Amino acid sequence: MSFQKWIVKKIDNREVLNLVNIYGIPPLSAGLLISRGICNPDDIMEFILPTVDKNEKIKWYGIDEMVLEINSCINSNSKICIYGDYDADGVTATALMYEYLRYRGANVCYYIPERDRDGYGLNKNAISKLKSDDIDVIITVDNGVTAHKEIDYANQNGIKVLVTDHHKVPDVLPNAAAIVDPHIPVEGVKYCNNFAGVGVVFKIVEACEKANKSFDVNQYLDLVAIGTIGDSINLVGEARAMVKHGLGEISKGNRPGISVLTENSNLHTKALDGMDVSFYLVPKINACGRLNQAETAIKLLLSKNKLEAEKIYENTVKLNFIRKDIEEKIFLEAEEFLKIHPEILYHNIIIIHGENWHHGVIGIVASRITEKYGKPCILITLDGESATGSCRSIENFSVYDLLCSCSEILERFGGHRMAAGFNLKTENVIRFKNMIWQKSDKIPVIARSLTIDLCLNPSKISTKFFEDLDLLKPFGYGNPEPIFGIMNVRLIGTKSMGNGKHLKLTLKSADGFVFDAVYFKKKESEFLYYPGEILDLAVKLSPNFYYGIFSVTKIIVDVRLSNYDFENAILQKRIYEKFKLGESLENSEKDCLKINRDEIIKVYKYLKSHAESNTRADVLCERVFENNQNIAKIYIIIDVLQEFNLIDFAKNGDDYQFSINYKIEKVNLKNSTILKELNLQIGDNCHG
Repeated sequence: MSFQKWIVKKIDNREVLNLVNIYGIPPLSAGLLISRGICNPDDIMEFILPTVDKNEKIKWYGIDEMVLEINSCINSNSKICIYGDYDADGVTATALMYEYLRYRGANVCYYIPERDRDGYGLNKNAISKLKSDDIDVIITVDNGVTAHKEIDYANQNGIKVLVTDHHKVPDVLPNAAAIVDPHIPVEGVKYCNNFAGVGVVFKIVEACEKANKSFDVNQYLDLVAIGTIGDSINLVGEARAMVKHGLGEISKGNRPGISVLTENSNLHTKALDGMDVSFYLVPKINACGRLNQAETAIKLLLSKNKLEAEKIYENTVKLNFIRKDIEEKIFLEAEEFLKIHPEILYHNIIIIHGENWHHGVIGIVASRITEKYGKPCILITLDGESATGSCRSIENFSVYDLLCSCSEILERFGGHRMAAGFNLKTENVIRFKNMIWQKSDKIPVIARSLTIDLCLNPSKISTKFFEDLDLLKPFGYGNPEPIFGIMNVRLIGTKSMGNGKHLKLTLKSADGFVFDAVYFKKKESEFLYYPGEILDLAVKLSPNFYYGIFSVTKIIVDVRLSNYDFENAILQKRIYEKFKLGESLENSEKDCLKINRDEIIKVYKYLKSHAESNTRADVLCERVFENNQNIAKIYIIIDVLQEFNLIDFAKNGDDYQFSINYKIEKVNLKNSTILKELNLQIGDNCHG
């Protein structure tokens, strides 16, 4: 896979001791709190014991008007339609608002736009349909704050619109009867930006029932938790509180549809965490919306008995399998596109286009490509004269800002730093790709990063750590499961597990402590390192019960050679990519590419003596040249050796798997097209 920058947090042990002594917080919890910038007393208490604020404490723009409008609609028996969205946030927000209004005796229905037919948010065709169904009022959930034209159209057709949303607001708000969005600034009120659409609906319901002390608004927190986690909302402040208490509501099993989801995911016997919801529940809900059947997910969440819920669940499982099949087909086509056009991988942004790919699935495929190659990815599907794109990014790069810089050729776009979508005319796709590359390729480094919260001595890791970690739950976006560093350990050996699908490493720390770590989904043939090498590990800690014995499993997230210089590795890779794209090179970059014959021979001899093994350019450089200053050379030497059919290789991200062609014994490097091109670029007889 792609290599990534490790950001190893540095903490002051005196601060840790201070938290331990003053607040009685366990050392591990204290270290993690400091690592995440949670240091002052108020923040610590809010984080460890989060509470769902009452509406008196949070005065949002328009919330009083919204309560009045909702009450008026119910009292006048107006025909209300909740206009939702097809993702987990939109589905849970729709279910919450619908269930509440039904409780109030409202004349209410719901409408979920189809991704392919309607796109995101309000649209005129849907409004016309609702008009024909005699709808008096539309209440949007998780959309609407930017729908000026559509709301004007609804008004012209005699339909009142109430907007509830959580997305960024435009300079001028639409002409709706009431709007609630926590992004709308209110003087003297703390700015709130970490609410999902379902969280906004929850606060509105809370405001509607403020005077009703017997009403338990917390009954809806199970829906809030799923929607908030599904929309990748930062789990801080009140969002964290709603998710924490919402996970408790899920565990109670009061909602048949959610119970069926947890039971069939084998989660009903354990204490739920945010990661469980993210990996097991949300994808099944999203699969329905991705395949234009979001109503199936809503029916599941609203079902009132277990038998009905089981039948609906079976359909969601089928939809999820269909989604996986479509995803795999698109992924393989995208990979084939990259084989035909390998130059795309040399750009800072990977852009791939294909015909008639499913709109609801291209985003997942873009995520997989980003994960594999370590770069932001844009997937575009062409459908006749129109095209639809989905973007996924990495931690330190905003794809939304990139789309803003190209907005003049886009028909429509939206999203945030890590994920975005857009529409444009097919005739503009090539121009769009060139604009993106022209802008993004000027950026020196766009690369993935991995944050190491704390470094641990492996001999000190114990099962008590899990009690300490419980203080920081729930984990999720903005509060990820901690990753720990175990540094400077010697690899003793490796052993295959799970029919060769996984790997167990045995390692020895500097103080002589021997321990094991598990590398899931890593075959022995794919592992880059050899016994005797000194490594750093990035790990997560997982509880393990085996024959009544409770222990800690160290699950490997990433491995690197100790004292690894990532900055140099990624800069050297970028120099190679610039050469491959034919871009002009600085003199210092040219120096990195001056290759002589002896260096080529040295790399070839090493590969020949380590045939069929996996490696990476930076690791190969350390082994061949005993430094990491020649990584750019390594990339070019590999290309030259393949050019002469001396070697062949398969690539998985940045990893190479080499094979040697023993039939060819001698070649003339002067005949290398690659080296001739290199000579032209750097003006030096580089192969000597």
